Amino acid sequence: MISEVSVFLTISIILLVGFAGHIFFEKTKIPSFLFLVLMGFIMGPVLHIVDRADFIPLMGVLSTFTLIMVTFYSGLNLNIVDIVSQSGRALLQSLTYILTSVVLIALIGIVFIGWRPIEAFIFSSMTGGEITAAVVVPLAFALGFSNEVKSLLTLESAISTVVTIVLFFMFLNQWLLGSMNIYSAAANIAGNFSVGIIFGLIFSLGFLRVIHHYRDKEYTYVLTMGLVLLLYTIVDWFGGNGELGVLIFGLFLSNDKAVSRIFGTPVDISMIFPRLNQIQSELSFLFETFFFVFLGLVFTTNSIFILRDLAYSLVFLSILLTTRFMAVTLATKDTSMYRERLEITIMCAQGIVPASLSIYLLRYDLALNNLFMSLITYIIILTNIVTTIGVWRISKKKLRISI
Repeated sequence: MISEVSVFLTISIILLVGFAGHIFFEKTKIPSFLFLVLMGFIMGPVLHIVDRADFIPLMGVLSTFTLIMVTFYSGLNLNIVDIVSQSGRALLQSLTYILTSVVLIALIGIVFIGWRPIEAFIFSSMTGGEITAAVVVPLAFALGFSNEVKSLLTLESAISTVVTIVLFFMFLNQWLLGSMNIYSAAANIAGNFSVGIIFGLIFSLGFLRVIHHYRDKEYTYVLTMGLVLLLYTIVDWFGGNGELGVLIFGLFLSNDKAVSRIFGTPVDISMIFPRLNQIQSELSFLFETFFFVFLGLVFTTNSIFILRDLAYSLVFLSILLTTRFMAVTLATKDTSMYRERLEITIMCAQGIVPASLSIYLLRYDLALNNLFMSLITYIIILTNIVTTIGVWRISKKKLRISI
């Protein structure tokens, strides 16, 4: 049982390293997420300062809360017109990337590694095509991408979350029950998006009026955060994508004047929006920091098979990069974003969803559980390395242009 002093010491170290990593990013444009994972790995599996078993139960709630915080914050910083205009391309890009990579990764697992088909598809559904909002969205804003690219990446991260989760549970049910219905999976994805959008629109409009009414009161952010969590819960209860509902709510808050014109409802929160945005920015950063440290804490690997697992992961990474470039090229063709297709491609960092699903899988007696978790952690690290190197090169290129 971890002591109170150890908890406070761990939290203080995480916060200080997180802040130092942010300063390091501002100076070098190299994301700090890899250092956070490394710090967690050192504190857990290497030095055993904290027990991995104490944190696994927290990962599910922490990952969900992190997604809510990051998605809401991204909504606060997007233009509603750009979101609507890029929704079709984001859907095309995400579906092409995910479906192609899931099939190819599964085939590699079946043909060359010797996994059973259902095991291969369970693994590929966790790793094939997700991009994590916790990394990609903050970087898209920090690097000064165009509004179209920021909207595209934000929407893609939300879409990839839904599709990845639905595919994972479709293949998991096949393993548990021996039945799988592709048409049912497609209907679940469509219904998930529809419910998220419809309920997100309805409740966001109502909640916006509530915030407008109490905009002169103290602790408006407490009210706002309560409404965000309530909206996520309501959408999830009705079988929709809660993150999508939260994204819409953030959009409504940041585009209150446009919402007033479109829906004919007088709302104005401009006086409190800067404070809301600042608080949400810090909360999002806080939860991202804790999530990536915890990811390092729960990381497990077998020293005997490190080279083998790393080799597998590099093969899977090459598949992900190839299919992502193809998907981005297809989705951005005949647009101004086509010139930035390489930059969009390298924004491929994975994180919250595959990590959470691999931890969720531990509750079942699947023989390859530990191998899958090890490979997924390698893939998360490798995709973040690709994004880190890409961000560094983009930053240097923009610096040369500005000079």
